[in-house]
Amino acid sequence: MLLPRLIYGTWREVKPRIGRVITRLKRGASWPEAVQADDLVDTATSPGLVAIDGPGVYGGPHFHCFGPMRLLWDAIRHHRLPEALQEVLFVASLETAWGVAGLLGNNDTCWVVPVERRLPLVRAAIRSWDVLDTVGPRYSLGSNHGKRLWPLPNNIHYALAHLGVPHEELGRPLPPGGLAELAARHGLLDVQ
Repeated sequence: MLLPRLIYGTWREVKPRIGRVITRLKRGASWPEAVQADDLVDTATSPGLVAIDGPGVYGGPHFHCFGPMRLLWDAIRHHRLPEALQEVLFVASLETAWGVAGLLGNNDTCWVVPVERRLPLVRAAIRSWDVLDTVGPRYSLGSNHGKRLWPLPNNIHYALAHLGVPHEELGRPLPPGGLAELAARHGLLDVQ
């Protein structure tokens, strides 16, 4: 999976870079411009965990996917960014696998609490699933131990549960057709 270089490193290095993203957004930059979306790092060739929640991973560089959305939420909540950017940033995050990963941590549930955002998150996760799953057992909720994405509690589960998928199914391995098959079983691919 390709992720913006700005989220790779120690949290101490990444956090101020995200602060500069907020500054660029304040000055009118688009989301891709603000995150420097053309400067990417590949998880296949770079060590470290893919943290969807945190901070907490230590001992070397990691991909802090949770960071941008967490700090952007704080900036909006504290009126350092306009409230109107919330929807723009959410929609922009759904366009890339790394953006979807940035919405998955339990501490970023605030982005998917609005009912109208749950189905778009699930559909974006389905579109990105092959890329997200290819990372393998490197996902972290802030610990130094990586796991595959599906077994970790995440906001895909939150959205699916609130869209009617029984909790028992969310605790099982995905069916052979993956996330798309699970969503289709519950009529979530036909819903507008």
